[in-house]
Amino acid sequence: MKKVLLLCLPIIYAIVFYYFTNFIFEPYKSLDQAQILFEKGNKFWRIRAFEEALKVYHQTVKLNPQNAVAWYRCGLIYSHLKKNQNALEMYIHATEVDPQNMTYWISRGGMLIRLGEYKAALEVYDQALQILPQASILWNNRGAALMKLDELDKALQSFDRAVELDPKYSAAWNNKGSVLLELGRLSEAIVALDRSIALNPKDDTAWYNRARVYGNKKNKEQTLYSLKRSLWLHPARKEEIHKDPAFKFLLTDESFKMLSSKPD
Repeated sequence: MKKVLLLCLPIIYAIVFYYFTNFIFEPYKSLDQAQILFEKGNKFWRIRAFEEALKVYHQTVKLNPQNAVAWYRCGLIYSHLKKNQNALEMYIHATEVDPQNMTYWISRGGMLIRLGEYKAALEVYDQALQILPQASILWNNRGAALMKLDELDKALQSFDRAVELDPKYSAAWNNKGSVLLELGRLSEAIVALDRSIALNPKDDTAWYNRARVYGNKKNKEQTLYSLKRSLWLHPARKEEIHKDPAFKFLLTDESFKMLSSKPD
């Protein structure tokens, strides 16, 4: 019996060694390799060698699917390459791995809006707000999705919540003003847009929305003043102002013509 045991010992040791190397140490080895690859990808990322970084980040998540940053950066690179559906898939992985990271949710919802999938974007923002109910930017983006769905009253509620959480959130005040304009609540829209401009006077969109509100009120002086500020910040907007119904009453006005004319 002892002889049999002695003969079997090398086999037993071999089995134990195989088990430890393949089932105990191997996962740690894979994680170490994944970290090395991740750092390599980061080097490519820093020098904006995005396609090389993408390949390495994909290798990283293959070895370590729990690396949310690698998933997210894959998404950013795909977005940069205009491969929006691929980017969305990467953002989904990132939010699944790290649902507490607000940035991942913002990118996921934003990509759905870019793809025209507004209902899906709304569902994503609702899901994110279950986890991060105090995130003002998520409320703002939720409102933007609702505006795309033409659910203006609900959009206004989201923008109200955004500025309640962050009274200095200029973009949310601008969006609130925009939806109030669409609802025909012009006086309230002016209050919201003036608040947005006070917080960020270089926001050309807020100035443009202010011009649209005053255009709907047929207030020539304030319309032209706001348009002038908007066009000074964003001259390319001259292409669209003739088509905006808010400025129809100014089409024959000489000041408007001068403001909207292209330089020679």
